Amino acid sequence: MTRGSECVSHLDSPPGEDTMSLFKKVTNQGGVLVVRDENDRVISKAAPIATRKPIESWRSQLRRVNNGGMDTLLQIVNIANGQPFRMKKPDSEEWTEWEVPSTAERLNALQFLAEFQLGKSVAQTEVLKAEEQAEDHAQYAAMSDEALAEAARPYLERVKKEITVLVSENQKAEKKE
Repeated sequence: MTRGSECVSHLDSPPGEDTMSLFKKVTNQGGVLVVRDENDRVISKAAPIATRKPIESWRSQLRRVNNGGMDTLLQIVNIANGQPFRMKKPDSEEWTEWEVPSTAERLNALQFLAEFQLGKSVAQTEVLKAEEQAEDHAQYAAMSDEALAEAARPYLERVKKEITVLVSENQKAEKKE
């Protein structure tokens, strides 16, 4: 049962039975929900959940303005095809003169469309690095366990020396304390 900003609540009970609910009424006082018992004492207060509209990102705003990106994509396709275009001048009803995209603009638009459709090309340094890693892996896979242990021995000995130096420095520092 509701009256204005006040909501009176009763537990569901069969007719004729008088049951006591946890709270009798909830009111909205200055933007805060207040729960009161039968003696009109405050049981709890809670701020209502914020219902403000989420902030729209610039990408979603751009998608909304230009038909989900299709208008921009069609304009790039037209530039890549070399179709003449003209634009409306800002704050007026006049149009600019017809322009034909230059060769550099067409090439740039075609490169964008190719990357959009096929993905960006990988840098040559990354390709060389991946090939070197594959060769190293194949070389290590071809080695026997004894040869791998022999190849790793100088590294393990150097690490062992470094660990012993660190442990001895730590022990000296503990003795001084």
